[in-house]
Amino acid sequence: MITDNTDKPDSKPAPPDDEYLDTLERLNRKCNGDALLRLWQIIGNKKMGIPALLPIGKTVFWERVRAGIYPAPVRLGRTVCWRYRDIMEIIENAEPWRGRQ
Repeated sequence: MITDNTDKPDSKPAPPDDEYLDTLERLNRKCNGDALLRLWQIIGNKKMGIPALLPIGKTVFWERVRAGIYPAPVRLGRTVCWRYRDIMEIIENAEPWRGRQ
């Protein structure tokens, strides 16, 4: 089971690694605010070698969507996506180490 320590007040997230920063940089170059991301592009997929933008599990992600913490998905038929700009906003607000290096 994947646990998320962001709810604990005394836990500090680890700084991002190079792979994570490279992924964000590539996405920023390729995507505009209207691009859509699938869930596996957001939480990553180890089998496919895709790093996570948000280091949380699928269940935690969906719980936060249902609670209104994360934005509702955009539905394209049976496909569920999220706007790139919404995910980048989550990442920017969730990284207390940004700008402190």
